[in-house]
Amino acid sequence: MSFVPMLGFGWTLGEGLYHAFGGNDGQGHDWSEWSERMIISTGITAIATECLIAAGFTGGEVLFTRGAQGRASGYIAALENSPTGSIEVPKGQITSKTMAEISNKTGKEVGLFRTDYGARVLKLGGKGSTNLPAGTTKIIAHTHPSGRMAFSPDDINQLQALKQRSSVLINLEGTTSRLPTE
Repeated sequence: MSFVPMLGFGWTLGEGLYHAFGGNDGQGHDWSEWSERMIISTGITAIATECLIAAGFTGGEVLFTRGAQGRASGYIAALENSPTGSIEVPKGQITSKTMAEISNKTGKEVGLFRTDYGARVLKLGGKGSTNLPAGTTKIIAHTHPSGRMAFSPDDINQLQALKQRSSVLINLEGTTSRLPTE
């Protein structure tokens, strides 16, 4: 894997290890040259990552990410710029840690829902509730910015109206609990 092929360095870990153990590919570089290039490449990667994240690139658009923290900022921007406060997310793209980070940064509930046409919708709510997106058939998971790991009376009413027997609640650290509606 090249660390920064887009900037022309393209030095690889495999090549460095090859030279570290005496390999010679006829290019005339040695371990000290490789390690210098790796340090430069790592620094450029860190700077490039910060620039991409600051510019709003997220998910698959960013080659090098800082984990949930970088993704949460991108989701927050997308949710806040959406007229409905919601966005579609492919299955497996959003994690409980990212949802917790969104709640921590905004002080608002965030929920993941399935709609009648099969989409997964991420929605930013208010301080203590989230309105269901149109066509919701399932409440997959949601956060409580208060940190309280129990369903509110509104949660129970919405879950029972959808005939759900349980749903997932996410705490502020991203740990999940599947709780019954009764």
